[in-house]
Amino acid sequence: MDDEALDLAILDLNSTYGIGSAPHIIIKINNHLATSPLLVLYPSNYTYIDPLIKAGANGVIPNTPKEPTIIKSIDKLLSGKEFICKPQ
Repeated sequence: MDDEALDLAILDLNSTYGIGSAPHIIIKINNHLATSPLLVLYPSNYTYIDPLIKAGANGVIPNTPKEPTIIKSIDKLLSGKEFICKPQ
């Protein structure tokens, strides 16, 4: 896949092979995303997001975000910054 054609990649952990393998999946995706930021949506009951960040996620938000959170996260990522929304 040509990374330069992507502005942003989104990974929803509810639609992958399981939360336990998420860091490995993030690393594999980032091997193909030389320049595009990666936004990871995690299950709302998941409290261990540090491994997702360490694996290379540029943005991390719950998979049931409110519209302002989605907009803010995308704006931050497209401007080259990180956006982390930790569970409460």
